[in-house]
Amino acid sequence: MDKKVISLDHLEPFTKNFYEESRRLIRTAMADHNLVIFVGAGVSLDSGMPSWSKAVSQIADKLNISPNEIDSLKIPQYYFNARGKNDYTQLVHQIFKYGIHLQTMPVHKKIIDFNADVMITTNYDHLLEQAAEESGEVLDVVSQDSELPYNRGKELIKMHGDFEHDNFVLKEDDYLNYGQNFRLIKNYITSLAGTKTILFIGYSFSDSDLKQIFSWVKNVLQGDFRNAYMISVGEYDKYEENYYKNFGINTLYAGLFQENGEEISKTKRLNRVLDWLLQGDQWKTILDELWGTIGIYRYMQVPYTNHIISILEKYYSVSSINGHDFSFNFILSYGTGPRSRRLFVQSDQDESSILFLKLCYVAHKSAGDYPGREDIESQKWYKQLENIKRVVSLKEGDGKPNWKDRLYFKEDEEKKIRILLDIMKKGGLCGLSVSVSLGNKTIIIPTSGSNIKQDEVLSAMAFFDFKKLEELKNHHEQLLPIGDADAYLMQAHLCYLLKDYTKAYFYAKRVAYFYYRQANYAGYFVAKCNQRYLGRFVSYSLAEKEVAEKIREEWASLDLDKIFMQIPDLTDGHAENQEKNGFLKELYSFNLAYSMLKIIVKESQKVENEAKSNYIVYGGTPAYKKLRAQVKNFYHYLQGNHLFIDRFKEIKIVFAKAASALITSALAEDKTQDITTNPAALPTQNIHEDEIQVFDLFLAIRYLSANEIRLLFEGRKEGKVSANGREYLSLVSENLSGTSSSLRNHNQYLSSLFAIMSYIKLEDELIASALSMVKRLLSMNLIVGFRQNYNAIIRIIERVGKQSIIKKDSAAANGLLQLVDKILDILPSINDNTLVNELTDTMSTSLWTLNEAQISHDRSSKIRDLLQKGDYGNASFFIYIYPHCSENTKKMISKWLENWISGNSVEDYRTYLVGVQAGAISMSQVRKEEIVKFFTEQEPSYSKHHERKIADSHDQRLVRCILSLVSIALMGKTEDKDWVIKICKDYKMQSALWLLDMNNEDSWKEFRLEWLNQCDSKLLMRIAENKEWKAKIASLIRSDYLQGKLTSDAVLRKYFQYFA
Repeated sequence: MDKKVISLDHLEPFTKNFYEESRRLIRTAMADHNLVIFVGAGVSLDSGMPSWSKAVSQIADKLNISPNEIDSLKIPQYYFNARGKNDYTQLVHQIFKYGIHLQTMPVHKKIIDFNADVMITTNYDHLLEQAAEESGEVLDVVSQDSELPYNRGKELIKMHGDFEHDNFVLKEDDYLNYGQNFRLIKNYITSLAGTKTILFIGYSFSDSDLKQIFSWVKNVLQGDFRNAYMISVGEYDKYEENYYKNFGINTLYAGLFQENGEEISKTKRLNRVLDWLLQGDQWKTILDELWGTIGIYRYMQVPYTNHIISILEKYYSVSSINGHDFSFNFILSYGTGPRSRRLFVQSDQDESSILFLKLCYVAHKSAGDYPGREDIESQKWYKQLENIKRVVSLKEGDGKPNWKDRLYFKEDEEKKIRILLDIMKKGGLCGLSVSVSLGNKTIIIPTSGSNIKQDEVLSAMAFFDFKKLEELKNHHEQLLPIGDADAYLMQAHLCYLLKDYTKAYFYAKRVAYFYYRQANYAGYFVAKCNQRYLGRFVSYSLAEKEVAEKIREEWASLDLDKIFMQIPDLTDGHAENQEKNGFLKELYSFNLAYSMLKIIVKESQKVENEAKSNYIVYGGTPAYKKLRAQVKNFYHYLQGNHLFIDRFKEIKIVFAKAASALITSALAEDKTQDITTNPAALPTQNIHEDEIQVFDLFLAIRYLSANEIRLLFEGRKEGKVSANGREYLSLVSENLSGTSSSLRNHNQYLSSLFAIMSYIKLEDELIASALSMVKRLLSMNLIVGFRQNYNAIIRIIERVGKQSIIKKDSAAANGLLQLVDKILDILPSINDNTLVNELTDTMSTSLWTLNEAQISHDRSSKIRDLLQKGDYGNASFFIYIYPHCSENTKKMISKWLENWISGNSVEDYRTYLVGVQAGAISMSQVRKEEIVKFFTEQEPSYSKHHERKIADSHDQRLVRCILSLVSIALMGKTEDKDWVIKICKDYKMQSALWLLDMNNEDSWKEFRLEWLNQCDSKLLMRIAENKEWKAKIASLIRSDYLQGKLTSDAVLRKYFQYFA
């Protein structure tokens, strides 16, 4: 709940005006970092510290003298003279509670909240330091001259020393020798009094400390403080006030803050004055508030729509409407229903409705023709505004403005409204909704504002069109007008997006210069931010050492805090209501990103909860729509103002979390209540997105890695993409694979795109786009893109086959046939075995998919040409594709393999066995003996590793090779299987022995579900063909799942694929 606003309306006008002007000057000093606060003993009383007079009285008691009869400074001196230093120090420590932990009070936190660069205290305690620590502030404490030159940041000057340094000032000698013992501190404090605004808190006019400070200033400045204020918790004293005013001290009496009849303690009085000084000004009018909070965005290229809406919603209804995939649009209305949107002019009309009338009037005047224009002009409120604009302001007899006078446009009111409408249009405002009296219909008055050019750079980036970005960069580079800061900023952004960071840095440097010359300080500051952000990155990544060193020196000297402090107030005097130029500070301090991250986390949780919950009736806007709108606005604010910060993890995580939440919502299962068991029950449903939208896809491609996308989709239902989304993916596919530079420099986007396409519901055109992309990657200079995305490519082609979604002569079918031809074309030029294996898998999967769709793919002529070259180096390629080839091609391959002599590695033997398994080769006795010999030789090493539980990739290949042997034996392609059983026993492969003896009930006693993960697809299909085996495995999987014992997701996937 907001704090109660402290008002001085109970004071007579002269006093009230004086106090409010004093407050304005103090707050201006705060905003300009020109305020120095002196803190006295009064602020520590409630924490248990003694006042000055009580401390002196306690010392006097020890001397059996009256404190009222002797100068207060002499009493500590008498004790020191009488008892010596040790006893004196011990007593002072006791009186001022040295070593005892004291509790901070609200007053200490409030003093810290003034954010003064310098605080000076005569106290010995550590309460201000504790309050600073509790508030997360860092203070440099200066208690002696030697510490002053070394301080950095905000200072706390302990002008009377402290107990830690044993230099505390209390007795008369301390005060007399102060100038000698604290020479630097004294001169420093005196200089501050002459240049800064001073605020004394916790002092009384009888304090010796205050008198000491006054005497210094009087001697140096003849009592002429620049601006000095003292809060007195005593009663108002006119003579005292005038006396100190002659010294330049303005006294603020806390007693005057008590309203009539109110009696509060001195502590509460002081806190009330501090609260009054710290509270922001209340806006005089709603227009003032809009101008002070929304009007500041006239200095930015794009406003922050989320902020605009949060302000507008305090007074008006904001309704989002369907806009472009990458934009957010809204309508503004007065109220929520048709009746409340109908505008009238009446004597008791509130300020917000009158301002809305004026917004509508100005928007109408600028709009040109639109449906309903004549209806608006026929409205009574419009005619009255039109008439009042033509006459002078009307006054009633008593001098008070009448209700018609409130319609009058004062001073520059119309100009401000026009600028505000222009800003809001840039932020997505499409129009103002008004219900007219005739026909009870609603009319939208469109906002015209200035013509907003489509940002070509952002549009191209939205579709990952790097070719377009390159063209824009090259075109603009030839036409850059000298001094055109906006054009140079656009060029800097183009270079940044194309990863030409060095050029982007130097352009940003020029942009800053141009904006500074134009006195566009917001643009200048953004450019300086970009220069620093880019400089750090470029200086450590640039190969040219001299240039890198120059950039390193430049960015290191860029002090954004200092630059920010020197920028004049752009809020037109509204800095008191908010931090000076806070809209700029929240950008470079990343506070905006941190605030947005909190919103994302909160809204993401709501999205998840709505997808899990059942609702009978749901009112309001779903959380996923709110989330998407807020993220769109955040993205456009950063990109539209050309801030080069999306490489920072603070920004990336905002968009990554949003993408995850939005896509997860679209992947959520529908939850509807089954009313068949209880027909009387009310139907319910959960709330989630139905389809993945364009903006969600953009965020995922740009800000999620391929692995993050895989984790997001796995274990969930197939992703359904909107029609616009499918078209978008096709365009992005074309753009990302369109040029070699796009693929080389932006391959991470391509990987994310492939990852998405491997998990969503595919359709003909989208499949064709994906295959076209793969075909482009198989050009020799882009082959690395194919290799990096190999797994996703295989997954896409497999899913096309499993879903049976391609038809003969379709774009997808033609794309698959062209991919097959491309692989055959490039195969002779490939010398990398791993790449050959990947091409082999791609070819096999493609042919299998064509077979599943019953699409002819005879490529016997191409394959004959390859076989005739007699290059057996690619024998594995033809063996693995053999099962999927046409009969004519199979005969050619089988004939060609008759002369093939395989090698003696585990990979060679496995390839041979796959050929036998496929029927391309017949098992010979000679080869059988070689295989037995090979496994016999390999067994000791394997067993040794197995006993020691050493994971070895060669051993894993041996296991796969043995499983191929098992598969051959099960298919009856060996004369007997005893030799295969012996190999399995030697290698202690229980899973293989189970496979070889599945008809034996005893073999099932040792069966473990994890063994299924060792079987390839052919073996699993063979097992599933036997109804008895299939039923047993399905039953075991279901049983383990229901008991919570099933821990392998891979087994669960195999259950659904082969055994369900």
